[in-house]
Amino acid sequence: MKDSNNPPQVPRQLNLFDSAEEAALYLPPMGGYFALLTAQESGRKCQSLHPVSQLETVLRILDPKRDSWISQTQFWTPQRRVVNVKSLSLNFLDVDYYKTNADWAQGKTPEQVADAFMSLCDTEDIPRPSIVVHSGRGIQPKWLYSNPIPRGALPRWNAVEENLVKRLAPYGVDSCARDAARVLRVVRTVNSRSGTVCCVAGTTPGKDGKPLMYSFEELCEYILPKSRPDKKNAVDVEPLVQKKVRSANGYDAKALAWARLEDLRTLCAMRGGIREGMRMNFLMYSMSFLALSGQVDPTNFYREAAIVAQEIDPTWMYRVAELRTIFEKMCQTRAGQRRDFNGRQYVPLYTPRSQTLIDLFEITTEEMQQLTTIVTPDERRRRDAASHMKQRRAQGVKPRAEYLGQAKARQERARALRPEGMSIRAIATEMGISKSQIQRYLEVSHVCPVY
Repeated sequence: MKDSNNPPQVPRQLNLFDSAEEAALYLPPMGGYFALLTAQESGRKCQSLHPVSQLETVLRILDPKRDSWISQTQFWTPQRRVVNVKSLSLNFLDVDYYKTNADWAQGKTPEQVADAFMSLCDTEDIPRPSIVVHSGRGIQPKWLYSNPIPRGALPRWNAVEENLVKRLAPYGVDSCARDAARVLRVVRTVNSRSGTVCCVAGTTPGKDGKPLMYSFEELCEYILPKSRPDKKNAVDVEPLVQKKVRSANGYDAKALAWARLEDLRTLCAMRGGIREGMRMNFLMYSMSFLALSGQVDPTNFYREAAIVAQEIDPTWMYRVAELRTIFEKMCQTRAGQRRDFNGRQYVPLYTPRSQTLIDLFEITTEEMQQLTTIVTPDERRRRDAASHMKQRRAQGVKPRAEYLGQAKARQERARALRPEGMSIRAIATEMGISKSQIQRYLEVSHVCPVY
């Protein structure tokens, strides 16, 4: 039992950041929600969600003597789930060095541990984290963004997390604490297991003296592998159909899977839910895409499925057992298993083509216009043509009818000046165009009629 009458000693670095100041670094006011978990006297953890605009107010009244955790990202609805992520402003790790024979951290103060971890990052050729939070028994390094990134970037964000975990795994990184809906300890609250207060133990200062901020693209360049993965081991899905879905550094399959999920959720929203007869297939494919994008694992699969099912139909009492097949396929995919078919290797998870989804869910041409990837070849060609035309207009290329109309007007002007005895040179000077152009205008058959 800890003596409650003797509060734990506060490290000196704690004075640099209170809970609201630290959280504001990665929870900017963008109209979303943040999650807060607090331990009750009974030992039960109570979760609440609040508008980010109330961040400072909520954290100022938080009891520092209670174990407390806060989400590192914000959500567009008051539900802490990966599928509800609104934006992301950092990458993070949870380093439990006390579980390892960590010579670099044993017997050191929080500030010394933070400094040692910075040196480890230098050794591993990883950018130093913007801040390092001492959680009471471990540390939580955080790489802050200069500008938040949207939910569409989740696959690349997850790729950065995976690579940070992989490259720093020998130093006690918790490989399970890397999902976008993760909560970490709140600065200036107690860790009851160690009796110490969480604090910002170290920072990497920027030019303004504040914690260094990275652009997300900058972090990707530093952390993601430069070469694409072996095609034999890649997720087998159909090619990307739009450049904006394409992710760099070999994560095309995950980006496509996330875009597919977003399309299905858009379809669900447009229809006001999914009718009976389609619901289970809709849920199964949604969870398959969520797993393919790397956003779920065995610990949160069923919780995320419950949110997706609620979006499909709030009154739907689906059978959890029907998701067992998808769950097992996700575990097999995560374990690196592949299936052979016609001489090619496929992941166990479902990777349907667009036409399969269009037929199965009876997606109309009008609905396709609101979707990104689940479209027919005709719709892709229409979009490509529209995009090409937009580029030509931006470059100053005029529509054909307008061009021919102007050319015909110039021809008529040149032919009207010629009977006045003007030379071709004089006409060219008068109209401000070349002599050769005037000569062509004076040819009766040069300009095609405008229909």
